Amino acid sequence: MKNKYALVLYHGILQCLTMLTATSLIGILAGVSLPVTLFTTGLGCIVFTLVTKGKTPIGVGLSGSWLGTMIAMSAFGPDHVIGTTILGGIFYVLLALLIRWKPQVLKIFTPLILNLAVMFIALNLIGIGVGLVMEAPLTGIATIIGIALFNQFKHTKQVAFPLGIVAGTIVHAFMFGLGSTGSTTFIPQFIMPAFNLTTLSASLIFFALATEALGDSKLAADVTGNKYEPHKVIMGNGIASIIAGLFGGMSVTTYSESCAYVRATKYAHPLAIIVAGLLFIAMSFIPPVNYVISLIPKPALAGMLLYLFSLVAASKIGEIKIKDDNDMLVVILGLSAFFLAPSLLPNISQIAVAMIVMVIVYIILQLIHKIKK
Repeated sequence: MKNKYALVLYHGILQCLTMLTATSLIGILAGVSLPVTLFTTGLGCIVFTLVTKGKTPIGVGLSGSWLGTMIAMSAFGPDHVIGTTILGGIFYVLLALLIRWKPQVLKIFTPLILNLAVMFIALNLIGIGVGLVMEAPLTGIATIIGIALFNQFKHTKQVAFPLGIVAGTIVHAFMFGLGSTGSTTFIPQFIMPAFNLTTLSASLIFFALATEALGDSKLAADVTGNKYEPHKVIMGNGIASIIAGLFGGMSVTTYSESCAYVRATKYAHPLAIIVAGLLFIAMSFIPPVNYVISLIPKPALAGMLLYLFSLVAASKIGEIKIKDDNDMLVVILGLSAFFLAPSLLPNISQIAVAMIVMVIVYIILQLIHKIKK
């Protein structure tokens, strides 16, 4: 029995460390207080595990896919960030109910549309990463080179991203020095969320992120042998996001890093995610932990973002398979919507616009095909 709990604790700690770098990165870049990020990530892990009844044993955290939207909303104030988070959570819940009622709705998320959605997310974040790296180019470049070098050696491959960030931070310290900003411990506070046309349009990006959650959970189900229950996964994301918003945080979603950990270790006890969640919550109340993390300069974190999503974009380009003229039309209109949206619909996420256009085109083409029959 002791060995069992020791194993749960061990993997819980590693799950926490696996998600820590990325979820902290997204929160810092989006302007969310680090203690709030850690607290809501931990709470999200626990809530998601309870909602899915432990059958999808992966953690949740702040997704980079929300980053561009939340940076835009932060310009309007924290009330808009919270409003967007809560509305996004509500949309998740509504989608979960729809999937539960009509499971066939998932057929609109074809492999082509899913791969394009992930590629659009990556392209959007590459642009954000470039902009942030340019604040201190040598810091970002040092981070990217560090990750690439550490990724070449067997003993450092698994920790290449944290070590790359350390390399970038050291370079930044020599050039500019280091400084910590923001609160160093979690302090609950209520901010009235803004619910308006701006937050409503921004929250539509949930549509693209739902595909990320479905993909991660399907991979986890394949590894664990548990029944794949997409409606519970989306519901877990939704409820966790609403609660995160109530505590002043960003929307959370299933974490690819956590899913990758489960796939690599084959260890899938849900209590490990609960342990990881409790560790995140504990860290949010420990000033030294928050202080050390907050010393990391944004350009170093942005370098990691740039490296990671350049890999994602490159891999997804290779996975996009165009089988016929209909697929070609979906790709052309999706790309057009993605690149034209910032000019034509500046208040709505270009990723969400592209996703909606692709799904509508796919549905219309399917209807035309049925009529011809």
